[in-house]
Amino acid sequence: MSIDDKYQRYFLSDKKCIAYFSHKASFKYWDDLWKNNNLEKIIKNSGSNYFETFIRKYLKERSTILEGGCGQGKIVYSLMKSGYNTIGIDFAPEIVNQVNKIMPEIDIRYGDVSISD
Repeated sequence: MSIDDKYQRYFLSDKKCIAYFSHKASFKYWDDLWKNNNLEKIIKNSGSNYFETFIRKYLKERSTILEGGCGQGKIVYSLMKSGYNTIGIDFAPEIVNQVNKIMPEIDIRYGDVSISD
């Protein structure tokens, strides 16, 4: 069985590369993928040096950052701990509810950034 038999293949013209996907990015897919009993530990231990380095280069501390498609909120939490005002939005309702219950200090909201008026 080849990779083409197992995954859908797409050409991403903006990146000039081929990408393979096995699932549609539905909220149920992401909720199922992120189910974890150790969510708080995962978020707190996830450090995001790449994003922090990039953000610090362009934004002053206490700047407001909106992360669309934030999932478990790992980057939102990491940047919040580094002194930024962060808001995360995700369209997977179970993970948003889980994060809000376990770590209410993180501003994670339910929403779909792909929908615009």
